[in-house]
Amino acid sequence: MAGTIFAVLMTGLVLHVRGGAVAWHRATRTVEDLQQVRVSCERVAQDLVNAVVIDARPEATPPVRLTHEALDFYTLRTDRLRSEGNATVQFVTYALRPDAEGSTLVRTAQTIPDAKAALPAVAQELLTGIEDAAIRYGCVTQ
Repeated sequence: MAGTIFAVLMTGLVLHVRGGAVAWHRATRTVEDLQQVRVSCERVAQDLVNAVVIDARPEATPPVRLTHEALDFYTLRTDRLRSEGNATVQFVTYALRPDAEGSTLVRTAQTIPDAKAALPAVAQELLTGIEDAAIRYGCVTQ
């Protein structure tokens, strides 16, 4: 009798601990995913806040553009402003690239001469598993 009661109690304890571990792993994974989204959105926002117009002509190289698959623009590289006291302008591209889980948001940044020469840029993956994306913006009119 005591053995049966002990077995039932141990089974309940093991199931309770296992359920707690599953919940802890799920919560940790959710927090990490949300943190990655927050960091990626802050990166995009920082680049957009520091966006500059270098040459507004349509024939400018490389051109600033917004398409259904990419956003290309010039931005100030503010990390150098803090460390060296001067800011440099770089050409940034955000693009969605298809992958097995949907799409991946990829950021590339390069100097203007490298962008004009169409040299390959190093890609930085920001978010994976994107199912749908949209850009929404507002402007102040007077």
